[in-house]
Amino acid sequence: MFPEDERSFERVVPFEQIIEPHFVWNDGERRWSGMSIDDRLYGKFEFDADDAGDAAIMELLHSDPVQRLAMIEQLVLPKGIATRPETTDFTRFEHSVGCMLLTRKLGGSSEQQIRALMHDISQTAFSHLGDWLEQGMDGDDNHHDSVQKEYMLKFGIDDILAAHGFDFDDVFDPTIQDFVERPSPDLCIDRVDYSLREFARWTCPDDVAGLIDELRVQDDMIVFTNQASARLFSDSYQKLFWRHWAEYNHAIRETIFFSAIKQSIEEGVISKEDMYSVDPAIMVKMELWGSETVQDLLYLASMTELDYGIIKGTKDALRVDAFANDNEHIYMLTRPFKPRYVDPSFIDDDGSRLVLSWIDGDHRASNEIHISASEWHAGRVFFEKIGDHLLSFARIPVEPEVKKVLSQLPDFA
Repeated sequence: MFPEDERSFERVVPFEQIIEPHFVWNDGERRWSGMSIDDRLYGKFEFDADDAGDAAIMELLHSDPVQRLAMIEQLVLPKGIATRPETTDFTRFEHSVGCMLLTRKLGGSSEQQIRALMHDISQTAFSHLGDWLEQGMDGDDNHHDSVQKEYMLKFGIDDILAAHGFDFDDVFDPTIQDFVERPSPDLCIDRVDYSLREFARWTCPDDVAGLIDELRVQDDMIVFTNQASARLFSDSYQKLFWRHWAEYNHAIRETIFFSAIKQSIEEGVISKEDMYSVDPAIMVKMELWGSETVQDLLYLASMTELDYGIIKGTKDALRVDAFANDNEHIYMLTRPFKPRYVDPSFIDDDGSRLVLSWIDGDHRASNEIHISASEWHAGRVFFEKIGDHLLSFARIPVEPEVKKVLSQLPDFA
């Protein structure tokens, strides 16, 4: 669907945010006077400790639950397994701070900035892996939202807000729907920020600054100032889906890595409660104390070219359907993906807000194809069945010795 990207994975400009606290001396004591954040996408922002909203944001930013996000990958797969290596320095912390800054840049209130900063606070290690444990890989990826309030109360976020004059229930009122949080396919702060950060890393880095300059808020929605920018954002977003999130090699690796997590929980190496720690802690436990099955799964998930991979379990558990001649044991993995696309709005010449699909037939048709195709896309990977084990031979035949070793692994569906 898209031309091959010939750019190297090497990044010339780092994307980390530079966060600097500012202090003053008052009666012989040092106190926090403010903070600056220099973000590679949105620029430099100053925060004043004498402003209640800024002071609340500063304290939240340095709280333990927010700092934890700095050790959680945004895109599930850890270093050494990710199919897009340049995205493995993309943490939930960078994204959460970015959401807060973008909200600030677009004129959002202190309450909106706080909501944007805290929207991913209850994500588990390896991000959506926690959702998959509760909802399955084809679920809504929103279990973390259902426990967000409980998680924040556990860590005293309500007390931090109250100390600066904010009411917890007012700030995190679930009935609020504004430009910060809107349902798909509208743009929202979350969708825009994680897209721009991945655009900047590999999809269309030369276009990111222009897209940011064209962002506005109208009718309490994030919009672009022209149709061309809206279309560029939408096309690039679809590229993220097809070339990364639902790309067949990536889908296999995620499934294998998720299997390693489930096996580790079954063995007692980690617990579901451990998932609220950080990525490195989980990896250390799996690598040091995981069984041979866990080690083999981690190895298979980390292969440079995953020409074959073992997916353990029954056909029902893995949503595997017969594709060709069942007597020949040929199957395909049919991991469904929820359709992920955007339908941005833009400002017309007369100042009216228009939804891109209303007037762009090609965009509308592309979204329709995207919605239907995402239901079967991952089913293009073929597998050979050995007992209850499935071996992919999407590109090359599985070597007999490898086939022998993998077929001896115990089932753990």
